[in-house]
Amino acid sequence: RVVGLGLCVIDHVYLVESFDLESARIRYTRHLELPGGMIANAAAQAARLGCEAHLISLVGDDPAGRAVAQELRRIGVHTRRLLRSRELPTTISVCCVERRSGERRFLVADRRALERRAPEFDLSPIDARSVLLVDGHFPRQALAAAERARAAGGVVVADLNRPTPAALRLLRLCDFPIVPEEFARRFGTGDLRRALRRIAELAPRARPIVT
Repeated sequence: RVVGLGLCVIDHVYLVESFDLESARIRYTRHLELPGGMIANAAAQAARLGCEAHLISLVGDDPAGRAVAQELRRIGVHTRRLLRSRELPTTISVCCVERRSGERRFLVADRRALERRAPEFDLSPIDARSVLLVDGHFPRQALAAAERARAAGGVVVADLNRPTPAALRLLRLCDFPIVPEEFARRFGTGDLRRALRRIAELAPRARPIVT
């Protein structure tokens, strides 16, 4: 059982020829509109691999939110705990992918106020047989979920972008913290090995990974 708690959005993905930001016009050759967000993507992949995948998140009670839920259910993700809000809209994210290199650039919303207003989530799928995946979004609920997983004997995986105070609190409860090079360089003052050692000091049972 894989339980993901975190970001679920609509991604507008554009395939572009280059990231020439000095140009007034950047051409794209393909456009896709898909469910996105670290947690939604991970839950979808887990379902495709045959896992029992649950998504805990919040989208708007709007066409975009209904489209996200429908597509995830089609893939096989359990969306019973994907809340839909009449007050908070579904977040739109724009991702530009350079055709030759595959490098990506994101245009994302500031979700901090939205996530502070989010209600409590139903954490009942988290038990001893669960792998909980958190991404730093909904920090209050993510911390409660990690504490529940740790108390039940489950496994906690964290995919975290930046070493914020909330992210570091989550790290202490993680078995497998996965951080990008940007996180590691900030946390280890430029030295990746030092960052791994610091993460291991924070969470002695953790096996940290830098991507």
